[in-house]
Amino acid sequence: MIKGLILLAIILTIGLVGSVGAAGKNQKKNQKIDLLENATQVAPGVFYLGESMNKGKVVDGYAFVHYAKGSKSAARPKPVVDDKVDMYKLLFRGIKWANTMQYEVNPDDSGLGDDAVMTTLGASLDTWDTAITGDFELFGAIGTSDKTFVGYDNTNLVMWDNLGSDGIIAMNSFWFYRTTKEIVESDVVFNMQYNWSLSGESEKMDLQNIATHEFGHNGLADLYVSKSAELTMYGYSGYGETKKQTLGTGDISGIQVLYGE
Repeated sequence: MIKGLILLAIILTIGLVGSVGAAGKNQKKNQKIDLLENATQVAPGVFYLGESMNKGKVVDGYAFVHYAKGSKSAARPKPVVDDKVDMYKLLFRGIKWANTMQYEVNPDDSGLGDDAVMTTLGASLDTWDTAITGDFELFGAIGTSDKTFVGYDNTNLVMWDNLGSDGIIAMNSFWFYRTTKEIVESDVVFNMQYNWSLSGESEKMDLQNIATHEFGHNGLADLYVSKSAELTMYGYSGYGETKKQTLGTGDISGIQVLYGE
């Protein structure tokens, strides 16, 4: 076990471990992940989760929360012209992966076909890798998994679970070495309380749109000023939105600073 783990309580009981029946599934849907309950909000949508030790070095944990437009935690964005704004913000002055990372994906509770989920998530990952010049590849091949979210466990996991109905579309919790700024884990949880789409359907959240934003957190922070509202790393999204599927000027500039030549 990792010593010194100072994490907050995560309510993951019936329906999250082992096989579950219909009753277990229903209980899981009514059981909210309370990862943020004892976390400290340090900036809009950013929560400090605590610290741990790994290989004798301190690892800090943070969560970035992706809010829906119009939720009580979302600011009211103002109109902007286009996605050519050259603006980005690095996570904690430049934390990043030292080597190619890989995600494991549990598509249960997405309401979408497993193969379609994997294809769509792969497209989101490729969007970022294509923007990186040079030989560095940020994302490796993804694979399916039956794992559930438990916080820091040395697994990069993508899955669906109950994040409540407070306007939270998705959450990316990540961990990095305090001294070297190297990211060691990233977990993306999509909120199963929303309906999800593969084609930008109205009244649903588009998976590729939200996933591309979440995967950008492997080095980039959310943007909240109105002139950045057309960029992928803008911090709010809405039903049927698809503009985050492609990167804007600022998104490309940011990923190049971290992983380009």
